[in-house]
Amino acid sequence: ATISHIVFVGVETAMLISVLVGLFHFKNLDRMHHTLLYYVMVIASMNIVSHFLAHTTGYNLWLVPISGLVALFCFSSIYLSHLLEEDNKRFGRLINLIQGIILFHFIYIMSQIKPTTFHAQTVVYCYLVVVLLSIRYYWRMLSKQIPLDRKNFLFNSAVLVYFTSSALFFVTTNFLINEALYLVAPFWIGYSIITLCFYIYITYKLWQHGKTQNTSLVG
Repeated sequence: ATISHIVFVGVETAMLISVLVGLFHFKNLDRMHHTLLYYVMVIASMNIVSHFLAHTTGYNLWLVPISGLVALFCFSSIYLSHLLEEDNKRFGRLINLIQGIILFHFIYIMSQIKPTTFHAQTVVYCYLVVVLLSIRYYWRMLSKQIPLDRKNFLFNSAVLVYFTSSALFFVTTNFLINEALYLVAPFWIGYSIITLCFYIYITYKLWQHGKTQNTSLVG
């Protein structure tokens, strides 16, 4: 219990620091990093709402699919506008169609199920689309269609690891949600550690980009 509490607090702290760093360097961030900051701000806000609902209604899992939709909208925008710009015309409308289908699926599921029932399909679909975009970046890089950029490579690697882990985690959630705590806890802790590392990286990326741009403007 102590380990899980430390990790969970660490994730929330990392989100808060990431938001503060992004806001501090806001004027120096480009569109890609603005989108990344908005993503963290929305997820951090949803985390606060999640705590509130947990204490008032006892049920907050319906927010999970919404977080998946937020991730899909933000990261598909980052990839198609910055990392895979040439694919925007080819896949942009397809991604928009997929987003619409997933959103419709989420609305349909929420209208059919009981409020206390948790279904992870929507968030898994969202994360898998982000994973496919990440794999697409690797494929284009390895086939030398785009140049190797160290910062983009590290970002893409972080995205791939985090969202692959997230998709796998939520695939197992439906099977573990009613299981004993000693079975569920290791999965939650492991996923939370990966999440913590991801948000620490985002914080570093926002700080690095903002600091670099500020230095170039001063110079």
